[in-house]
Amino acid sequence: MDGKVNEGVIPVNGAFHLGVVVRNCRASMAAFSRIFGISRWEFQTLSEANFIDPLVYGEPRRQRFNSAVAVAGPVRFELVQSLEDDQTVYADFVSERGYGLQHLFYTIVDVEEFARVNQSLQNAGIGYAQNAVISDTVDYYYCDTFRVLGGNAEILVVKGPNPAGGPPEIVDFGPEVIALPGRPVIDGLYRIGVVTAGPADEAQLAYHKVFGLDGWSEVVMSGRRSRVAAQGAMAVELVEAEGAPLLAERAKSGGPSLTHITVAIIDPQAEAETVAWFAAQGLPLVERLTPSDGSYAVLRFDGSQVLDGVDVEIVVALDKAGAARRLQLAQI
Repeated sequence: MDGKVNEGVIPVNGAFHLGVVVRNCRASMAAFSRIFGISRWEFQTLSEANFIDPLVYGEPRRQRFNSAVAVAGPVRFELVQSLEDDQTVYADFVSERGYGLQHLFYTIVDVEEFARVNQSLQNAGIGYAQNAVISDTVDYYYCDTFRVLGGNAEILVVKGPNPAGGPPEIVDFGPEVIALPGRPVIDGLYRIGVVTAGPADEAQLAYHKVFGLDGWSEVVMSGRRSRVAAQGAMAVELVEAEGAPLLAERAKSGGPSLTHITVAIIDPQAEAETVAWFAAQGLPLVERLTPSDGSYAVLRFDGSQVLDGVDVEIVVALDKAGAARRLQLAQI
């Protein structure tokens, strides 16, 4: 891997997972499986004893958390539950923002490439919020990008071919959970959504600096203006809270907040059934946005109760490719 897929300091070479801090890991596994069709998870309870040289902002701290990683499904997540006496960035997140999207995992590099990425991060003045050696084959790093991106950018460094760590508990969900009647087809991770408390200029510059996202354009839907960009596996929507009152409450700090993900493009005739299905699962429709020509619509479903604060967006379009281009969705 040469990592030269963009001009940012961190290469983007896949959509590996999104990290979500949750209230109860096992309950959230079932909920995320039901909504997104995830059939298998790897679950572990971890502490500082499971890592070598675990650090939080460069200092040793207590680490006590549950981790569940989705390994089979169209959208991948890591669900993290901070436990009692935990002092990780997950505990900080709960204290500051409650529950929701916390980290972005788009980068896996080898040792040689990481040396270049690490130097680029140092040159850019970006340190590490949390990092550790998982085993003799894998290291992980959370970059200190929370204030500027709305989440920590995760880098996994692969040092050898062997799997990392001890054997996790495998949790499987069958058709009775992942294939509920009327469930819309979830295609994959098309986009992450970010709400900025103030103007989106700084967040746009940060996503360009960190990941190399460029070619931003403005999308206006039902009077709401967003800035969008896509490159390879990553696509981002920046929404200013001032112009989005229904999302403003999610802007929980002076910087950006990760709030929603786009996961499917459906035909117009399936819209009513999709809205009814999500409502039955506890995710009511809270916004229906359209451009001035009415050629497509974006439905946003409230995930605050069922998905630990992760809202879900579905695009409704007859011309799916055309809508994807206009919205600058990721190539899946």
